[in-house]
Amino acid sequence: MRRQSSILAMAARGSLWRAVLALLVTGAAGAAVFAVQLHRQTVDAWTPALEALLDGRLFRLTMTVGLLAVTAAACFSGGGRGSRPDYTAARLPLPLWQIVAAYAVYGLLLYALVWAFQLGLVLGLCRLYDAWAGPEMQNGQTAFLAAYRSGVFHSLLPMADGGRWLASALLYGGLAISSASAAVRSWSGKWPVGPLVVAALTWFNAGGVGTLGWQLLLGAASVIVAGTGLSRLREEVRPV
Repeated sequence: MRRQSSILAMAARGSLWRAVLALLVTGAAGAAVFAVQLHRQTVDAWTPALEALLDGRLFRLTMTVGLLAVTAAACFSGGGRGSRPDYTAARLPLPLWQIVAAYAVYGLLLYALVWAFQLGLVLGLCRLYDAWAGPEMQNGQTAFLAAYRSGVFHSLLPMADGGRWLASALLYGGLAISSASAAVRSWSGKWPVGPLVVAALTWFNAGGVGTLGWQLLLGAASVIVAGTGLSRLREEVRPV
């Protein structure tokens, strides 16, 4: 167990600060975009629906860039060829699958952080909307309804939508595994882009409740990319 934890520690030292910084920067940008658009439109005496602001192109872009940056950090947590993590891990008396599993656990922790941070951001923006929106938009269930109508919000908090929970689990689980194999494959000079492509595709609006197709397709793609990365891992990784 100590050996596996040493792999986790190496991955965290090399990439955790980058992931946290990316979330803070993109979160601040997303909050700024939301606040500016809400303030500008309320000044014009017209308040947009909460879900319209959350599903706006610029706000979705900040959320996607945050996920993309964290995915890049996870993929590069292996250090690359000739790096100290590469040198150390190659000499640990651990089979390859245990090393990959340790990186996958680290990836799962990173994506849990992404989910918690972005959900907290959206909930905070819901409070801001309540404070700034006109009385005609206040019905006591604004945030609750937006959680079903907004693609961004509903993907983060599917409520009773079991299919969306499954799709999100496939997405994040696949990204964790594919970024783990990418981190280890970097030791042999390979830099897979599959996880980054999957993360970038989250920019497309998944839609609210009842629109499960795109999110399931994205989850399936994430699992396929993860499986492809694992299948190529053994032949590409060589001892240092």
